[in-house]
Amino acid sequence: MHYAQGLTDRQAADAVRTRIDWKYVLSLELTDTGCDFSVLSEFRSRRLSHGAERRLFDLLLEQCRARGWMKARGKQRTSRPTCSLPCARFVGSTVSGRPCVMPRVSWPKVLQIGCLLTWTRCGRNARSTAGVDFRLPKDEKKRVELAETIGADGRQLLEEAYAESTLPWVRDLEAIQTLRRVWVQHYHADEHRTPWRADSERPPSAVLITSPSAVEARYSHKKSTTWTGYTVHFTETCATAAPHLLVEVTSTAATTSDGDIVEELHERLADPRLLPHEHFMDAG
Repeated sequence: MHYAQGLTDRQAADAVRTRIDWKYVLSLELTDTGCDFSVLSEFRSRRLSHGAERRLFDLLLEQCRARGWMKARGKQRTSRPTCSLPCARFVGSTVSGRPCVMPRVSWPKVLQIGCLLTWTRCGRNARSTAGVDFRLPKDEKKRVELAETIGADGRQLLEEAYAESTLPWVRDLEAIQTLRRVWVQHYHADEHRTPWRADSERPPSAVLITSPSAVEARYSHKKSTTWTGYTVHFTETCATAAPHLLVEVTSTAATTSDGDIVEELHERLADPRLLPHEHFMDAG
């Protein structure tokens, strides 16, 4: 229900508290107040840490086989149904968001590098934030100027971090390394300025970072749909005289086509009762 309706954890928790249909499906009393939304992510983490994410799914498959709804060596098909930040807005969010990520280290060290980050919290940070929170200029020339201004801000932060001699660990922070990779991908190296790369000069989507908070997320498209994130491949039975049932769900990078995971799928479906006689998929 959470996934099918495209809800965030907070929205799903609110639905449990306020929607009668959700309470009915979950067998809850109308007065049930539900749980805090953070419980949902904690629950997912526990399932993953104990390798329990497939238990319910595998039990469902066993029941489908026992009832004769799935035939051995039948037909299956794999598809990836799909459900971007503009570049200038993205790099703005990268440089303005970096100080928020840095305090993962101990507080004494954070206080020590406060002077290094002060400028990002005042005038220069305001420029970067303007590219994130407000509409980008309509004029192409002004958009490039804004992007290069943000680029200069990020470059100065990188230079300060790599010049820091008393706290050399600063340059190894995940936040700084992400900023460095994003800047290499979106800006040319120049002695005096930070020129913005044209679209044709950036790396391919398979390696291009598109989100400072999820560096594995990638830009992709399928027909008229474009998205930034990941891809979920659904494999289902497709016999004409039987119900169509999901037998495998696989998550990959957004740029991975169905045809690239056929060997992995067949390894996962190694059980003879699940392997298909014919397997249909998009070869990309």
